[in-house]
Amino acid sequence: MDICPNCGSSNIVKLGFDKKDRQKYRCKDCRAYPTEGIEYKRKSKRKLDELKPIFLDKKVSKDTEWRKWFKNFEDHKELHKRTETSQDEATVRIFPDDRGRAGVCFSADWHLGSLFTDYKVLQKNLDLILNTNNIYQITIGDLANNFRKFRSLLPVLTSIASPADQRQILSSILKEMKDKGKWIAATWGNHDVTMDEQLYGESIIADLLGKEFVYFNGKGRLNLLLGEQKYIIEMSHFYPGHSILNPNHTQGRQLRHYSPDADVIAEGHRHFPSAQWYYYFNHRVNLIQVGGFNPDDNYFKRFWEASRFGVPVVIFESKEHDCIVYHSLERYLEK
Repeated sequence: MDICPNCGSSNIVKLGFDKKDRQKYRCKDCRAYPTEGIEYKRKSKRKLDELKPIFLDKKVSKDTEWRKWFKNFEDHKELHKRTETSQDEATVRIFPDDRGRAGVCFSADWHLGSLFTDYKVLQKNLDLILNTNNIYQITIGDLANNFRKFRSLLPVLTSIASPADQRQILSSILKEMKDKGKWIAATWGNHDVTMDEQLYGESIIADLLGKEFVYFNGKGRLNLLLGEQKYIIEMSHFYPGHSILNPNHTQGRQLRHYSPDADVIAEGHRHFPSAQWYYYFNHRVNLIQVGGFNPDDNYFKRFWEASRFGVPVVIFESKEHDCIVYHSLERYLEK
């Protein structure tokens, strides 16, 4: 037997003999078992299509032309822009005192909720800003400690307030600053904003800051209007680069490569204050590194120098284009 009498396949093999010594076979395709000399009664075989289920209302996908996708993306971007509070550039007008001057304090790295933050010094600084006329504030990140997890448990377990409590404290400070018209702008920080973004893709603190005043979620450019003068302030929680010889290296790099027209370039993050000023293309430029408020942070001291207090203030002139940095508001008020 060369072919299967049931399906006609040649994929047939011998399978021994029956009691009458007749050769038996097995078809590997249809699994029929014909025997030599016996007429095989072909089994009725229903077509495969007859056995498939019938879907009466199954949804079938349809190809969408790529231009429709592009239009949908642009519409989504427009909706996103309407709800987004972060910006790259902003313009704010402030008002001078009787001498035609106004000052901006640059503050960062409060680390609210940390066991190691000096809250007496922080409160003294905030009260001085609140109670001094024509003095305003810009913050440059890490206002809350905001540890939920970290490569070391030390910073997590040395928090004396939960992230939720830290936000409540920050919200209270923000409200008082807003009521007195003191807080101008804020930037992102790797603690208060980035840590939240790494965990769940957004930051409640960034939303809190952005709803009340100018918020930069990256490098920020603030056009500060005072009288007839316009000053350009560049700021970020930190800029790329580092130098052990020049503590203001990163701000100088930003000045030379990206912001040659800036009057002030400010950065936080490093917890060690420093300031330089010099003339660059015939205008005075102030390079500012803001200090921190947690000098006893054991984890920070292990890898870097201990944090140093430092809230520099830049005094702007309204009658001529000039500004100069003082290492603290107290020092300026003494003069």
